Amino acid sequence: LTIPYAEQCVESTDPIVRKCVVQAYRENPTLARVERLDQMLSDPHPDVRIPARFALRRLANENDRFDKRIRELGMKTINSSPSDIRALEQSLILLAALDHKATANRAVELLEHGHPKISVTAAWSLRVLNVESTFRKMLNYATATSQELFRLSRNEENVMPADQMDQIAHLFDSFGVSGYDYAEDLMRKFVPKNSLMSGNSRAAAITALGKFYQGQSDNDLVPILIRC
Repeated sequence: LTIPYAEQCVESTDPIVRKCVVQAYRENPTLARVERLDQMLSDPHPDVRIPARFALRRLANENDRFDKRIRELGMKTINSSPSDIRALEQSLILLAALDHKATANRAVELLEHGHPKISVTAAWSLRVLNVESTFRKMLNYATATSQELFRLSRNEENVMPADQMDQIAHLFDSFGVSGYDYAEDLMRKFVPKNSLMSGNSRAAAITALGKFYQGQSDNDLVPILIRC
């Protein structure tokens, strides 16, 4: 009984009403309503676009036909809508939550997206997806970005860009979980107190290195970590 009203209210100026539309479509799904929910990922209000993402994830988990279409729509967004920041962010999160491995190559490219919401979300999605074939490109990006961060850290007049620090942290987390030890030399540079690094990226480097050498108490990292 709610659907006719939902159809009338989908373009409402009130985000609370649009959120109710999301709920109605979620509970009465069709392929057409799945596509409408996908469009709502770009809604200007987070209380609409985030529930739309949750609804799509639930529907993908419940119905194979919906799942296929949701993945298709998500890939279309991340490949062809670089300027739609809201939809791009939500689609990246959704595809990663669905463990859609085909997202990974595009996510690597989006590490260099000009908007921090996208560049950081791309790094997070790569950590979640954990696709081995992307590790080398991730490390190349982390290395180049780290060089710039170290350059900025030596100039006290510059404020360290938080988005790039968060990006590096997600990438280091990925290397630690996967055991990608080619990243070890880079992460070691973040560990000493005099590295001038702080925040999430340094913590992620320390954690990842600890995973590499768990149980190896005679490793040369032990005294370095103690001094942290």
